[in-house]
Amino acid sequence: MTNLLVTIENGVRPAGKPDECFYCHVKLGGHHHDECPFVTKIVKIRAVVEFDYECPRHWGKDMIEFFFNESSWCMGDLPDVLKKHMELNATECLCDNVSCELME
Repeated sequence: MTNLLVTIENGVRPAGKPDECFYCHVKLGGHHHDECPFVTKIVKIRAVVEFDYECPRHWGKDMIEFFFNESSWCMGDLPDVLKKHMELNATECLCDNVSCELME
């Protein structure tokens, strides 16, 4: 049994009963069951993303990898790059371009 208490903010949902967790059905003030979705943990995930990127024509593999991994280019710009990739490929989804795996 977990120490996470069932509260209005932490388990009760409009579609369920007003005095219990929507998922594990424990009453307000009780402890969520270990299998309840509200009982969480932090895990490390590696995401591999494939995307189209426009770069200078003369750049080879080494320069392209240097640009993304060692230059002043910021990974914070990645959301904009992915958005452009989606626009160029007329898609609203990246599911075919991303895979994830558990690291630990």
